[in-house]
Amino acid sequence: RDDMTRFPDDLQATISEVVASTTGRRSEGKPSVVCVSGGRGSGKNTHARVAANAILIAQGRVAVLDGDCANPLFGAPGVLTLSVFDEPIPAVGSNACFSERWLKRRAPLAAAFVGPTCARDNPAAYAASLERLTRAWARFRAPDSDAAESPTCLVVNCAAWSKGLGADLVMKTTQLAAATHVLRFGAARSLDAQKNDSEGGEKNVVARAPADAGAGVLQWMVWGLECVLAHDRHAFIEREREREREPDGSETGVSETDQRLWTFLADRFAALKPWRVRVADVFVLVDDGSGALALSSSPPDTIVGTVVGLCKVDTGIFGDEKETSGGETSEKEKEKEDAFFFPACLGLGLIRSVSFDASGATDTVYLLTPLPANALATVNALVCRHAFPPSRMCRTSGAASVSSPPFWTAASLAAEGTGAGVIRSRNNILRKGGAAKTR
Repeated sequence: RDDMTRFPDDLQATISEVVASTTGRRSEGKPSVVCVSGGRGSGKNTHARVAANAILIAQGRVAVLDGDCANPLFGAPGVLTLSVFDEPIPAVGSNACFSERWLKRRAPLAAAFVGPTCARDNPAAYAASLERLTRAWARFRAPDSDAAESPTCLVVNCAAWSKGLGADLVMKTTQLAAATHVLRFGAARSLDAQKNDSEGGEKNVVARAPADAGAGVLQWMVWGLECVLAHDRHAFIEREREREREPDGSETGVSETDQRLWTFLADRFAALKPWRVRVADVFVLVDDGSGALALSSSPPDTIVGTVVGLCKVDTGIFGDEKETSGGETSEKEKEKEDAFFFPACLGLGLIRSVSFDASGATDTVYLLTPLPANALATVNALVCRHAFPPSRMCRTSGAASVSSPPFWTAASLAAEGTGAGVIRSRNNILRKGGAAKTR
């Protein structure tokens, strides 16, 4: 089957050793941290998920720090997450990944919105965000924490950047997480070679993401369905019923090129009523181009169509007087600033439109997000990192009902659709006019 891959016997034995070792440390009251690293195409994500699920089955619960912001194990690209699971993590693109049960899973313990390319564009900001998540894990594991029956094993899915500075970043990740076990994967052999080596049929096979998955596209699909489920559960249930009635079925899950799902998401996004957020009620933190965040009075002019981080920051930094020692900012004040410019991310939101006040400044933003109303009410910061979802998610097929304003817009001329003929006529007139002037 295309959604399965052979699990080599030697790797199965390695995973079994890791499970036995972490379980033994757990019986001694010692926590374990398993770091999984490897370049693209090495099977890093698949094996990180297999290791996490194996530990979960043996110990009942497992924590996962997903540090691959470009192609995460779960959740939308651009977000580093620390989550706890008490049921197996499905493969990206599998049917279980798109089920209502998984889409409504518990929120992560901690998350940071860094953007899909943060590891390469700003390794320092990536490492700082990762360090904050490892601190959150330490607080969660503290003896006086309120977490009942907290897991004792953390699986870290490192960034898929294994050369040069990327190798240093992976090493930094293992140091920050205080890894007790490290699994490093090299370039994977072809699937055909794995099949030729298999003598036992499918006795050791695991689910994997579709071969055409890449750049987190399938994760954006999942995030889109989370939005639909949050805003219009009836439409989500109707889609599930239609899929069940399909004669060919979908036993092998969903592909990144599944046009029916893209059409469904685009049509729903054009019709869903967005949440309204007043700019005056939130802090606006904008990526300055280097990955660092700077406080701004208004969102960027190009915010429409982008994905922003819906965050919660500690406003205490503005309420207290700065403590200084010899004219320098104190360590306590630095920690406050660090907490403000690396805010806790509660989720992502797709900006559909904005409105302006009398002075021309952005007054209100309209967004779609999976966050429920009670969680959205706690958001006090918008983090803008120039992140975009796949364009197919924002293009309606024309089959949807009239979009409820405000709707997603873009400053571009129509090359296809009902406006294409008008644009072609306009261009022809301009060309003829230009030719007449040159005679």
